[in-house]
Amino acid sequence: MHALAQLRKLSYLNLNHNYLRGTAEDLPLKALEHLRYVNLRHNLLEGGLPRLNPNTTHSALVHLDLAENRLDGEIPEWWFNSTGSLRYISLANNLVPGEIPTSIGFPSKLYHIDLSTNKLTGTIPRTIGELSEVRYLNLKGNGLGGEIPESIA
Repeated sequence: MHALAQLRKLSYLNLNHNYLRGTAEDLPLKALEHLRYVNLRHNLLEGGLPRLNPNTTHSALVHLDLAENRLDGEIPEWWFNSTGSLRYISLANNLVPGEIPTSIGFPSKLYHIDLSTNKLTGTIPRTIGELSEVRYLNLKGNGLGGEIPESIA
């Protein structure tokens, strides 16, 4: 068991700008139900996104910053459905491939989305336009194509 999983009441985790190694998907986020803030920016984490339980909503998680690592797993379609209270997400400057899932429109409280400088392909999902709280949207430096959805134009 990961040592962090024993911190059952943990609500704030900031380990940014270190040299932490390991795989992000092994982080025990699904075991930490009170966790609201996670900042692991600028480390040496690899692999896919942290595992969340696709059958439950991590209602406490508000801030997730995994930017500037070496993450190279796709964003699963169900992933945003498991983060109902999420307001801030940054996966910038990683190696995340695949398409942006349409479920990105589910956490209706999102105000900051930074998926820049990854290996994302496909089109921008129209569901992004359903996020009425978004103030910051950065998708630069990917391989996105198609038309800009009318919902955000």
